Amino acid sequence: MYYHRLGKIPQKRHTQFRKTNGDLYTEELFGAEGFSGNSSLIYHEHPPTTVK
Repeated sequence: MYYHRLGKIPQKRHTQFRKTNGDLYTEELFGAEGFSGNSSLIYHEHPPTTVK
């Protein structure tokens, strides 16, 4: 397993990650094969929009 970190991230995954003003970052698990393949855990300043 390998990790690539870009920017500020929490120490543990799938936990409350707050901005300096106390608001929560939006967490998104992104992968091409669902939960079984490679995936990226992405934290957003603003919630991502729905893609059609």
